[in-house]
Amino acid sequence: MAVEKARQIAGLKDRHGEYWSKRSRHIHLEAPAVGKLIYSAITSLDGYIADGAGNFDWGEPDAQVHGYLNDLERSASVHLYGRKLYEVLAVWEDFYERTDLPQVYRDYASLWHRARKIVFSRTLTEAVTARTTVESSFDPAAIRRLKAETAGDLVIGGAELAGQALLAGLVDELNLVISPILVGGGKRALPRNFTATLELGGQRRFANGVVHLAYTVTGAAALGSGHQTPNEPAGEDR
Repeated sequence: MAVEKARQIAGLKDRHGEYWSKRSRHIHLEAPAVGKLIYSAITSLDGYIADGAGNFDWGEPDAQVHGYLNDLERSASVHLYGRKLYEVLAVWEDFYERTDLPQVYRDYASLWHRARKIVFSRTLTEAVTARTTVESSFDPAAIRRLKAETAGDLVIGGAELAGQALLAGLVDELNLVISPILVGGGKRALPRNFTATLELGGQRRFANGVVHLAYTVTGAAALGSGHQTPNEPAGEDR
């Protein structure tokens, strides 16, 4: 019984399991799972995260959608941001542990506070929130190492930053939350001329007309001319 208990504590199976072999008496550990990099964006139906005037309040989620998005991000232990999106979201640090807010806000503030945050910016030199570091450039090799070392998923936000990650083949999944509005132009959610094959992983419709689509990136991707290449200074936009 003592030996069996020790095996259970060590995460080992019995002699019929895959981790323990009487013949070899060696412990075989499974390779750790690599974290997924997920690009999440709230967009208009015509594919913009902000309209021509820079407004994005039309995409503000209601309580039902907000709670759903909170659940989507619970698996993420690392958040990657461009500067402008980081500055928009930094208010969640002020909301942490406030008891006068709706529960969905309090839940997200807790998720935000606990996550490790990395901000890529040419101009920002110091973070104003907890568990946050600033990087002046986006290095795909460093992100690959981060994915390999992270126990949990990584979420990337900011269209320009995500565009660099898509170009480098780093993005594993797309979470697109589509608002029932056409804005006619503005800041694109996805890079122009970018191509990739996708597999639908999930979908959800909400009473307010919002639709969530989750895709796995399954094929090689490409980007046309005029894009920002890896290892260039990080973008600043949302």
